[in-house]
Amino acid sequence: MANRLRYRYDPESVLTQVLIIWPQNRAEHFVYCPPVGDELPWIQEFADYDEAIGVASHLIAKTGQRHVQLTRDSVTWWLTGLKRVD
Repeated sequence: MANRLRYRYDPESVLTQVLIIWPQNRAEHFVYCPPVGDELPWIQEFADYDEAIGVASHLIAKTGQRHVQLTRDSVTWWLTGLKRVD
């Protein structure tokens, strides 16, 4: 499992939903966690879909989101408003 990549963000344009990104023709799965409280948004890679679902399910319980969102899109629209913390 890769480290979490954290991001600074623009509160007016950042995605506020937990999201699983599973691009078509790729084996990797990514979980995006929006800003929660004082925590910066982050993205983490998982090799296993079940592990990604488990993490995302835990996150939606924390955020109050009703369902885990999934995209198979390879376009990075979900990065809008984010700037990687170095």
